[in-house]
Amino acid sequence: MFFLSLLITLLAVPFFAYIAKKIGFVDIPNGVLKIHERVIPYLGGLGMFLGALPVLWKDSFSLVIASSAVSLGLLDDIFKLNPFLRLSVEVVLSAAIVWRFVGFEDPFYSFILVVGFTGLLNAVNMIDGLDGICAGSVGITSLFFFFLSLDNFSKDLSLTTVAICLGFLIYNFPPAKIFMGDAGSYLLGILLSLNFAVNNRVFQFERFFSSILIIWFFVLDLGTSFLRRIRNGRSPFEGDRDHFYDKIFRRIKGDVLKRKRMTALLTYITILPFPFLGISCKFNLTSLIIALVLASIYSLSFVKILNLLDYDERR
Repeated sequence: MFFLSLLITLLAVPFFAYIAKKIGFVDIPNGVLKIHERVIPYLGGLGMFLGALPVLWKDSFSLVIASSAVSLGLLDDIFKLNPFLRLSVEVVLSAAIVWRFVGFEDPFYSFILVVGFTGLLNAVNMIDGLDGICAGSVGITSLFFFFLSLDNFSKDLSLTTVAICLGFLIYNFPPAKIFMGDAGSYLLGILLSLNFAVNNRVFQFERFFSSILIIWFFVLDLGTSFLRRIRNGRSPFEGDRDHFYDKIFRRIKGDVLKRKRMTALLTYITILPFPFLGISCKFNLTSLIIALVLASIYSLSFVKILNLLDYDERR
C-alpha cells in the first residue's frame, strides 16, 4: 500500500503541474503572504489525492469525506470562498468523521472531537506557507500514528498519508516546483483527522493524550497564531507572516534557497519531540506525567524563543 501510493503520487503530481501550467492555474508571488520567487503551478493536491485512493477505496465513507475536502479546497483555490461558508463545511466534515468512527453516545467527547478536527483542518492549512513545511510535517506526524494503529485500515491509512507526503515533497522541497494548494492541505487535514478518529473510537485517556501529543505541533501553531493576532488587535482569521516557520526563516542567514531548506529541515527536527513523547506516554502513568511535563516545557520554550505571541516587527 505504501509503495503503491508513493508511486502514484510521484507520477500524478508532475502531470497535474503540467495541467496547471497549461490552464494558467498558478500562484503569483505578491511579496506579502506569497513570498516565493517565481510563478508556481497549483494542483499538487490532486496528485496527492490520487495517491491516497488505494486506501480510501477500502472505506467508501472516507473516500467521500476526502473527496469533499479536496473539492472544498479546490473551490477555495479558484474562487476564494466566504470564510463562514468554508468553516461551515469544515464543521460538517468533522462531525461526519466523528459520527462514522466514534458516534455521539458521549456528547462531550464527540463535541471536543468535532471542534478539534475543524481546528486541525485549519491548522494544517495555515502551516502550508513555505516550501516543504506542510507535507513534511504531516508526513512525520502520520508516521507516528502507525505505532498507535489498532487494525489494518488504520495502519494503511497512516502509511498512505506518509507516502503521499513523501511523494509530493520530492517536488515541493525547496525550490518548490508545485504547490498543493488548499485542495492538498485540506486533504492532509482530513487524513490526519481520520488517523486520529480511527485510533480513538472509544475514549481512553492514555491513547487520547498520545494522539494529542502527536498532532500537538499543529495545535501549538494554530493557538499561538490566534492569540498573537488577538493580542495585537487583529482578526484571528487574518493571515500573517509570523508563523513558526516565518520566524525560523527570518533568523537564518544566507541566500533565500538555503534559508528555505534550513527552515524546512529545522521544522522537521522541531516537530519530532512531540510525537516521540506521544508514543512514550502510552505505557504507564509515570511516563504520561513525564511526557506532559516535558511537552509543556518544550512548548513554552519554543513559544518564547521564537516570539510566537507577538510580531517580530514590534521588537
